[in-house]
Amino acid sequence: YWPDYGGMESYVKWCTDSPTIANHSVSEFYTNPICRQMYKNAMKTIMTRRNTYNGRVYNEDPTILGWDLANEPRNPGDPSGNTLAYWIEEMSQFAKLISRGQLITTGVEGFFGLTTPNLALNSNPGSDEWDSWICEGTDFVRFHNLPGIDFTVAHMYPDLWVQKPCNGSDYCMKLFASRWVDTHIEQSLMLGKPFVLEEFGSSTKTGDYIDSMEHREDIFETVFTEMEEAAAASHLSVGSLFWSFSSLHYPDYDGFTVYYGGEEGGNGNEQQSNHQNTGAGAETPQGTDVQPGEDDSLDYVWYSLQDQNQKQLQNDFRNLKKHKQCSKYLRKSVREGVITTSFREKPDDVIASTTTLVPFQKLETSHDDTINIIANAAKKFRKLSRQDSQYFHD
Repeated sequence: YWPDYGGMESYVKWCTDSPTIANHSVSEFYTNPICRQMYKNAMKTIMTRRNTYNGRVYNEDPTILGWDLANEPRNPGDPSGNTLAYWIEEMSQFAKLISRGQLITTGVEGFFGLTTPNLALNSNPGSDEWDSWICEGTDFVRFHNLPGIDFTVAHMYPDLWVQKPCNGSDYCMKLFASRWVDTHIEQSLMLGKPFVLEEFGSSTKTGDYIDSMEHREDIFETVFTEMEEAAAASHLSVGSLFWSFSSLHYPDYDGFTVYYGGEEGGNGNEQQSNHQNTGAGAETPQGTDVQPGEDDSLDYVWYSLQDQNQKQLQNDFRNLKKHKQCSKYLRKSVREGVITTSFREKPDDVIASTTTLVPFQKLETSHDDTINIIANAAKKFRKLSRQDSQYFHD
């Protein structure tokens, strides 16, 4: 989904024979027949490749547990989750034909959607961002309930997702981590499928290095404790993979890298130096050797403008406007009473905060009523933003 290694942007350019992603959308990756066939061709090529070193074909290698269909796929602006659900269903069934003896999963981050409205409103990251996550077009329970999916997965990054709602509180982020893992384990139990927290981490670039490392240890301890308790309390198989373990020779680009301190005589001081040398203040535009303060200041400005233009193209490609329209419509419908009872306006005597709405769990609202409330909102939004596609149905 993300552009770091080409990803869905490259597929859309290939399948539309376009030199740029301008005027294109990530949704085309899931709906364009040529894109879908290109993806299948790539999947088959990788799964049937023979390992150069051990001579095994990948889809016959017992050391390969399973396959993610994609890394963190989203389809912003589609609160129904239909487009991505249909794509996952089709591709998981195809993957099972190629790799019959290996497991298949989604690769999603684990955000909750309309299948579980209470969780969508209360268990997604942030205290007042329910509309944003619903509008990402993902649905943890629905996607993992598909027959071609063998186990459930989720990702977790408290520093990226809830630092602002938590006001930087380490304790608050630990609580989120605990609840996030617990909730996904509970839902996986209901689905009868194993659960893997296949990506989680904590950044060392959020403040003081030592404090950040202590915070990371707290997050890791929280995850491992939850996993051990789940494994001991039920027959559910669980697992976790942190992001990411690297050699000391590999720069810590994102602040989430975990190093082995004894590697080739390395130590904590070397790691700290590595972290400082790759911090935000040392970054330069990609693909250039220009450094701030050099005589090439005009070139630096030009490359910065290029980066800004590319970011705008990527935002457009990922349906940013459609996502905002979706969020705006959901909240507006609540305020105007088009969607009622799930949220209500706060009384005038209540001190204003980041929202004017009372979360539904503070009110007496039935589960079925909540389903109808948000489902109606999604249906109205789809009518306003309908596209000609085999994946859009009432």
